[in-house]
Amino acid sequence: MTVEATAPTPMPSGLPATLEAARPLLVGRAFTGVGHALRVRELRLQGVEGYLEAAAVVVDDLYVGAVLDLPTSDVPVSSELRTRWGVVASEVVAAATSAEHPPALSQVGAVVVVQGAAPVAAVLHRAALVERVLGSRAPLVVAPAVDTMVVAPADDPQAVLAAAQIADRVLAGTQHPLSAAPLVRSGEGWAIGAWPQAAQAAGRALRARLTVLEHARLRQLLQAHYDRTDESAVIAEAVLVPAADGGAATRARFVEGQRTVLPRVDEVELVRADGGTRLVSFAALAAVQGLLTPLEGTAPPLVYPTAFPDPSAS
Repeated sequence: MTVEATAPTPMPSGLPATLEAARPLLVGRAFTGVGHALRVRELRLQGVEGYLEAAAVVVDDLYVGAVLDLPTSDVPVSSELRTRWGVVASEVVAAATSAEHPPALSQVGAVVVVQGAAPVAAVLHRAALVERVLGSRAPLVVAPAVDTMVVAPADDPQAVLAAAQIADRVLAGTQHPLSAAPLVRSGEGWAIGAWPQAAQAAGRALRARLTVLEHARLRQLLQAHYDRTDESAVIAEAVLVPAADGGAATRARFVEGQRTVLPRVDEVELVRADGGTRLVSFAALAAVQGLLTPLEGTAPPLVYPTAFPDPSAS
């Protein structure tokens, strides 16, 4: 399945006139809908509007797009450009992921780490390529960064645990976060899998870290917007906190009397005007009718509390 998504930069001049001419320059790049929305928001703050680009859905919110690898920048293939070439989006993505880009491979026990943005995109778009990494064993894959994929045998819980822990370390150090979802083979492609019991805490910690990273970027962009418009809302920070299961959870703070925008976190620290505090789950706040109003057009999603919760929320 292919889609058209808003591309993050204006199309420059002097690009290849045909798909065949473009082939040596085409490479695949993985992205998520959330990451893409953040990039578009960032460029709009700079006064830059996007255009449409071709992309193929991998699964859920994960996509593979096509870019021209030019000497000074990567330029997404726009709808306008592919129309000029006389091809459909699927042809562009197929061309971008068909070229051989040997990955850098490293192995930790039974876990294989694949590095390189083009090889990661190729494996996500052409799932059978994972057999070159893991042979005939059924894989569980997580791609924490645009240029890094971690592959483990799905039938080895300890290897999957190690993969989740490696992915968490990658995510903690990357400037280009991607996904925390465990992927398993489904037909010719991928499906969202489940972490085995041994890796569930590590999997939740990985998801929590990605939530914090995505929100931090959105918070920075929205704060810049609020500074321009003199809006007084406080955009609560999302932080990682230890979880009882040994993993991690996400937490935000809501201070009574402050106009606050909250991320969708695991728990919220409520700070009363007298300084008293208590923790409540985000789910408990969301269950109070009319308390949380979604902010339209935010990715990752944000909510605006219409009032400070009364003590009955727990």
